Amino acid sequence: MPPKGKKGAQSAAPPVLPAAIPRDGKVYSEVFAWGKSDVGQLGLGEAVMLAEKVTTPTAVEDLSYLHIKQIGAGPEHTLVATTTGEMYSTGAPDSGKLGHKQAEIDIMDDAFSTVAPKYKCCHSFREINALMECNRAGVEGDFRDVACGPEFSCCTMTGGHVYTWGDGASGKLGHQDNNNKKLPTKISALREKKVPANRPACGFDHILMVTASAEYGEVGKEFGVTISGGLPMAMGANDAGQLGLGDQSGRPQWTPQMLDPKLRSNVEGSVDAKAGSNMFPGPVTMLAAGQSFSLALAAGTVWSWGTGNAGQLGVPKPPDDPKRPSFIPQRIHCHLPAHITTLRSVKYIAAGQQFAVALCDNSSVFAWGANDKGQLGLGDEKERPEPVKVEALEDKKVSQVALGQSHALALIEGGKVMAWGSAQGGQLGTGATKNTNSPEEVSGLSDMQSIAAAGNVSWAWRNLCAAPAKKRKAEAAAAGADEPTTKKRAPKKKK
Repeated sequence: MPPKGKKGAQSAAPPVLPAAIPRDGKVYSEVFAWGKSDVGQLGLGEAVMLAEKVTTPTAVEDLSYLHIKQIGAGPEHTLVATTTGEMYSTGAPDSGKLGHKQAEIDIMDDAFSTVAPKYKCCHSFREINALMECNRAGVEGDFRDVACGPEFSCCTMTGGHVYTWGDGASGKLGHQDNNNKKLPTKISALREKKVPANRPACGFDHILMVTASAEYGEVGKEFGVTISGGLPMAMGANDAGQLGLGDQSGRPQWTPQMLDPKLRSNVEGSVDAKAGSNMFPGPVTMLAAGQSFSLALAAGTVWSWGTGNAGQLGVPKPPDDPKRPSFIPQRIHCHLPAHITTLRSVKYIAAGQQFAVALCDNSSVFAWGANDKGQLGLGDEKERPEPVKVEALEDKKVSQVALGQSHALALIEGGKVMAWGSAQGGQLGTGATKNTNSPEEVSGLSDMQSIAAAGNVSWAWRNLCAAPAKKRKAEAAAAGADEPTTKKRAPKKKK
């Protein structure tokens, strides 16, 4: 019986809750997590969250029923994108970085702890309702990249759109303000400037990304442009030059800005970006960001900008001012990209809080920057202002590196994992809680396909089989959602 009110009125649909991890009886992946678990960032349940740390790799059973595309790790939250078009999150919900509505959080008593020491935290993965396929435009495509900062989140779509949410201080979310966003919000400025983007990297308070290669009428068709890929952009805080724009005023940027000044005025496609940029020796293929510094990889070369107080820029420090009082720290800020000339044939880069690592084509690993916890893996705790080869990894055939706040992971031959640096949260996975300044193998892991790290947490995972068939849009929709139609419109009758 319809409720009282206007004639023909329908009862309001109940709030749609993010679905629990689907269990179709088939295991698709193996996902392991370890390290700090005090706010549920590992998604291992309330008991583990209250234990506050996990010192050895522990299987995240819920995620085994998903086919993993990418894991985005933050110090206090984690994002998981699947190949079937879902996005899940877990951890601390403050600032809105999990992407759930407050009403959803209040209802999900099974996933959110009420006895957390700080606040109500999510201790198991739940799908982000706002990013379900039924709530997104079809032209956006599927999830491409996910990335996390300390208090914010970012994902890009195959169609070139970018979503950000969480803490918006310094305008780092790109929404032309400095407000928090409780739900994933598309960066409208990119659409207005006709610039599709991908490959994001999240620093402490800034975000880097590059243009997505687009052909008019094909990839990125909603943007209506032809643009070359790999043109770097940046937004957010700029007090130390971490945006690489050459601006020494320290003003933050509330929308993505091209690093190349020739392309920076690209409003509504007014600048022909088809020819690319000569700012770097080629398209930027990878970005990395730490606390107030940034890295870019282009044609095998590495470039850095931002603060270099701990040597994290990888270039020689300028002479210290002899008149500087000893109680005032030396401040080194680089406002434009600087070439790290000692690095060649690099294929992968990563940034921690105040240190960085580069992986070369021959699998050699170089590290530089802060080293107070042994995070450079060089056998000591001495800072390095320029890249130094990590000899302990020379014969390990490293294929990937991942850095947390002060620890590092390396994926080596056989899908095994090695770790070094800070161990205070158990993030090395070796069972130790004392720091180690040389790489050690994490036991119990093999055949891993990828790794991730952030803060004091670590991840390793592999898919066990081919991806399942992707859900139709109607199947992914919440109850009562309109089902997409493929029927053609009937022709008009002739008079």
